[in-house]
This record gives sequence, C-alpha cells and structure tokens, in this order.
Amino acid sequence: MLRAAPPIIASLQMWTARPDATELRANREEIEGLMRAPAHDAPEEAPASSSK
Repeated sequence: MLRAAPPIIASLQMWTARPDATELRANREEIEGLMRAPAHDAPEEAPASSSK
C-alpha cells in the first residue's frame, strides 16, 4: 500500500529546555499543589436517601 502523504517529522525537545521553562515549572508546582490539597467544598459523605 502506498502512502498518499510524506511522513510527518517533528523536532522534539524537552519542555525543560524551552525558553519559558521557569514559568512552566512554576505552573506545574502550583497545579500539583492544588491536586494534593484536600477538597474543602466536597461533602464527606453523600446524604442517605430515605425513599420507601
């Protein structure tokens, strides 16, 4: 089977080598910190339904 288009060639680089790596690293730390923090808005248990 012949390909209709040439293969795509990407030049990849580590995100830590990007010019904005300092900002990306700070954003990553902030997001990971939010993910580790306990959720204060969520109820501890769902209320029991009293359908009879």
